[in-house]
Amino acid sequence: MKVKTKKIYAFYKGDCFADVGDAEELASRWNITADTVKWMATPAAKSRAAGSSNAVTGHVIGYEPEPLIPQLRAELNRTVDRSEKLIAMGGTDAYGELCVAKRILTFLDDYEKAVKAWEEI
Repeated sequence: MKVKTKKIYAFYKGDCFADVGDAEELASRWNITADTVKWMATPAAKSRAAGSSNAVTGHVIGYEPEPLIPQLRAELNRTVDRSEKLIAMGGTDAYGELCVAKRILTFLDDYEKAVKAWEEI
């Protein structure tokens, strides 16, 4: 399973730092669309803004992994669905799918226990 990432952008007004966040956060704070935020980081947008001291430009400054737990829950649901289909077809490969589902579920349970223990400290 590949961990998804989202881009983190920095806005500059001229040479001065203005804001930082992902496309959705910046879009809501600046009252623009997320597509506009992404476009502002392109070379075409930067060349249009060149020479203007008031133009706001965007720059990709890094990547942030999206939360892993929702991705794992989605993968667990897909694995269970696959195993149910295999069982319905009478296949013997369902055992492997169920083993993967059990591993994911065990990880999620352990993670939730660790979070609760950390909150109690």
